[in-house]
Amino acid sequence: MIDATRDRVARLLAEADGAMDAAAVAAAVGIHVTTARFHLDRLVDAGQALRAPMAEGMRGRPRVGYSPAAAMRTEPSRAAMVAALAGALADDPDGPVRARAAGRAWAATLGGAPELVDVLERLGFAPESDGDGIRLRACPFLDAARIHPGIVCQVHRGIIERVVGDAAADVRLIPFEGTRGCLVALPMS
Repeated sequence: MIDATRDRVARLLAEADGAMDAAAVAAAVGIHVTTARFHLDRLVDAGQALRAPMAEGMRGRPRVGYSPAAAMRTEPSRAAMVAALAGALADDPDGPVRARAAGRAWAATLGGAPELVDVLERLGFAPESDGDGIRLRACPFLDAARIHPGIVCQVHRGIIERVVGDAAADVRLIPFEGTRGCLVALPMS
C-alpha cells in the first residue's frame, strides 16, 4: 500500500506543471496532508523529488514545494524504449560488455574533459559527495535498471570509465547500495 501511494505521489509530481505543496498533493491523491508529507519526504530522501520554498511574495514562512528530480521527467515512450533495449542486451551473452561500451561511446559525445559530477548531474543522477565517493540519488533509467541491472548499470559504468579516464580501474560503481541510491566509489587520494 505504501509503495502504491508513493508511486501515485511521484506520478502526480512528474505530471504537474510546477511545484506542488503537501496540501495540494494530499487533495489530488486523496490522502491526509501528513501522509502526503511523509511520502514527499521519502521521495526527496530517495533523490526522486526536490524540495524548495515556494516564492509567493507574502509575509511569513513560505510554503514548501515539491517537484520531480530531473530523472522523473522522462516520457513513457522513452522509458519503454530503454527497457526494450536493455531486455534485448540482457538476452545477449555479450550484453554487459556491449552495454559498457555503449556507455563509453555515449560519454564521448559529451565533449571535452568534463568533471564526473557535472556529467552525472547533466544526465539526471542527482549526484552528491558521500565520503570517498559520489552518491547517485536518482537514476534516469530506474525502471529498466531494476529489471536489468546487469545491463543498465554497465552503461552507467561505461560513462563513468570514459569520464575518469586513466583512473577507471580504481573506480567502482556499486548499484543499489543501501537505501540512498547507487554509489560511485572513488580511489583515495
